[in-house]
This record gives sequence, C-alpha cells and structure tokens, in this order.
Amino acid sequence: MTGADGRRPTPCGSWPSAIAAEHIAAGGRRLAQPQVDGDAVYWVETRPDEKGRTVLVRRNGDGTVHDLVPPPFSVRSRVHEYGGGAYRAAGGRTWFVNNEDQGIWEVGADGNPDHLVGAEGLRFADLWLDAARDRLIAVCEDHRAGGEPANRLVAVNLSDGHMQTLAEDSDFVSSPRVSPDGSTLSWLAWDHPRLPWNGTSLRVATFGPDGKPGEGTTVAGGTDESIFQPEWGPDGRLYYVCDQSNWWNLYAWDGTSVAALTELEAEFGQPQWVFGQSNYAFVGPTRLLCAATADGLWQTYELDLETGRLHAADTGLDAVEHVAANERMA
Repeated sequence: MTGADGRRPTPCGSWPSAIAAEHIAAGGRRLAQPQVDGDAVYWVETRPDEKGRTVLVRRNGDGTVHDLVPPPFSVRSRVHEYGGGAYRAAGGRTWFVNNEDQGIWEVGADGNPDHLVGAEGLRFADLWLDAARDRLIAVCEDHRAGGEPANRLVAVNLSDGHMQTLAEDSDFVSSPRVSPDGSTLSWLAWDHPRLPWNGTSLRVATFGPDGKPGEGTTVAGGTDESIFQPEWGPDGRLYYVCDQSNWWNLYAWDGTSVAALTELEAEFGQPQWVFGQSNYAFVGPTRLLCAATADGLWQTYELDLETGRLHAADTGLDAVEHVAANERMA
C-alpha cells in the first residue's frame, strides 16, 4: 500500500535507506596494541570489511605500510576468552596467534605464515622473545582435560616448536618478561577467587642450565595488592605498577629493594581484562614515557629515571589506550 505521494508507509521510527549496517561497520577499523622493533612500528587492525578479520600491520622506517598476515589468517588470542597479547615483534622477526586454530605462527620470509606450535585444546597469549635461548615464552591455556582449563607459562623452541613448561603452580599467569642479561624471568600470578585487579603477585626466578626458572620469589603484590605491567628496564631494574597506596603508581625493584617512582593520586595502570596492555615504555636508558588517568582524563608524562623528575607532556589527548616507544622513536 502506498500513499498519495507514492511513498510506502513504514513502522514508526524507521525509513528505507540505501545505506546498510554493513556499509557503516566497514568503515570502523580499530587499531590496537602497537609494538616497536627497531625502526618499524607494528599494530593489529580489525577489518569489519574482511569478515571481522584482525590483521597484523607494519610501518617501516621509510614510511611504507603493509599487511603481514594474508587472508584467511586472523591475529587473535582466545585465552580467558578476552585475549590480547596475540603477537610479538622482536629481533626483526614476528610471531602471532592465529584465531582459527589458536596456534603460534611465524611470519615467513616469503610472506606466508609458518606454523610453530599448536594442538587441539591449546591456546596461547602474551608472547615474549627469550633471545638468549632462541625461544618464545608465552601463556598457555590448556582445555584438553575438560572442565576449567589449566593456565601455565611455557617456552616454545623456535627451531622445532618443542614446548617446555616453566611455571604452573598458580590458577592464572601473565606478563612473562626476561631480564636484559637473559638470566631472570619475571611474571604475574594470581589465584581464585581474585581477579588481576584485586590481587596479583609479581614473581622472579633465575633460569637454570635446563632453561627452567628456579624457585620463584615474590617481589611485590599479594592477595590485596594489584600489579600491572612488569617490565625490565635498560638499567636492569624491574619496573611495575602497583596499587599499594590505593592508586596505581610506578615502582622499581633493583634486586634488593623497591623504590616508588611516582606518588600521584592518579592511575598509571588499568584493569587487566586482556593481555599485552601497556601504560609506559622506555625511551632510552634514562627516560620513560608513561600515561595516567585522573578524574576521567588521561595525561602523558616523561619520567627522568636519573633525577626522578616527572614532566607532563602536552599531547592534547584526553584518552590514551596503549604506550609504545624505544630510543629510535625519541
């Protein structure tokens, strides 16, 4: 039935349009979790116009940009279902978790991904390169036994994909990081019923001759303190964010004692819903770029690690989701 003017009536609040929902979604690409390796910058990019595929992208030092992962590969981890931390770019090489099989793949020299490790029921996330031992360290979530999956830290040999368990004495683990000299592993651990923003332990252990860490020592955190983003600095100290003051501030551990680097009523951390989050990055051996939020707005700072001076940077940004940098990006 049409009206006198030839138009067809439609239900209240609707009208016919040549613009479909898929046309709108196609323009909604999202960039996330950047990493810097040498002169190259990497990020993951969601592509609604490619059936929701997530692509790993690299911007080279000369400004050229290209996709690293061809269809039908999609870069996404499903550990904890929320994922995150689905790739690692380091030492001129790149590895990623493929959404379809949740295995770890390496971006091949010929542009075709090469399978490294994976099996039905295994999921991986939070990849980190242990260059001294030619392996990746990652979170592995094992669903093979049924029921609640087991979470552990594993090492994956880059030459043959052999997998070795490194830590499995906690319900959950994240953030494996190797010290600059390759001698020590740090990671976060927590148990039921806590969530990572309720209480986490920052642990460190020295690698033995077999490549496994020895008995772990808790550096910070616990049942009532939350630790966020542990990272080894160029100076050999272990940096992290902790809420022991009821605000997530920056701290550093030198092997014997802990020093508070910031004391603001602001949050230098954020809830760890996903892996691979970053609120600070090192810009050379004595400078740290960081971001914190207070009263709903974000502020970017530059921290001088020698003097302890915290300088607010005028970026004009009200929201910051991820911080990545290195000395070449200064």
